[in-house]
Amino acid sequence: MYSVIQSLFIFCSAVFPEATSRGIVTSSFNWLPDCATIDLDKQNVFDYRFLVIDNANKCRFYKADTLIIRVVLEPPENQPPALTAASLNPEQTLINNTLTAILGSPIQISLTGTDADLLPLQDNLTIELIDATGNVAPAGYSFTASSGPSPVQASFTWNPDCSVFRHPVYENQYIFKFMVNDNRCFSALADTLELQLTLRDVAAYHDDFLPPNFFSPNGDLKNDFFGMYRWNEDIGEYESILPSDNCEGSFVSVRIFNRWGKEVFASNDRNFKWYGDGLPSGVYYYLLKYTHREYRGTITLRY
Repeated sequence: MYSVIQSLFIFCSAVFPEATSRGIVTSSFNWLPDCATIDLDKQNVFDYRFLVIDNANKCRFYKADTLIIRVVLEPPENQPPALTAASLNPEQTLINNTLTAILGSPIQISLTGTDADLLPLQDNLTIELIDATGNVAPAGYSFTASSGPSPVQASFTWNPDCSVFRHPVYENQYIFKFMVNDNRCFSALADTLELQLTLRDVAAYHDDFLPPNFFSPNGDLKNDFFGMYRWNEDIGEYESILPSDNCEGSFVSVRIFNRWGKEVFASNDRNFKWYGDGLPSGVYYYLLKYTHREYRGTITLRY
């Protein structure tokens, strides 16, 4: 008598070869479930029915037996990934994913995704930027999604200019939301990180600006010129007191006139120095122009 063992239903990638033999017959069933063919949200219970038939008995009566094996698939254990960020610019400190940057100093953020899962395979992580918002829509930044085994790294860079501001507001708030996904089969997990960024214009301190009102170009190396400087004893050199150029306004020119209104000196250089040019002692008048305001005053020349 020959016996035949066969499956009445084989799902997708399952392998079960039909077998025929006298007396005892055996075969093996193999199935490696994979994400490409199974959606556990739709089905996680699978019934396999196997049939054995004696197809060559003396009386020519075929007899059979069936066996049903129920397979219940559970998602594999999975440790969630973690996403962290660090500032690569030593001038900027990232604290609790919050950063304050001054215009002109590039923003450089390193993002690192890690995952503890190693079995059955190490997870393939992906870092993405999933949202970017602000009181002014952010533009001009650079970020490229990155994938790979743990640890995987990605970088966010931004060197904004004055176009990001909307007068008269020169401080913007932004939130950049990043996500790392472990792309795990059946039970994928993710972690998100929100980078809160404050972007400020360069401080100019116009209200504290007080130009000098006296100079004596007599060669004694003290107050020898008229310029927007003061002597710093700590560092042993002159330092500028002129308000910084920024997005709100920048230095345009300086003009100096005598008492009759004749121009005796002019410059477009914010680092100008006027030594009097041999003009007689007396009171002169200066006009400092910025793109958004002016400063007027007197300067006394004395030898």
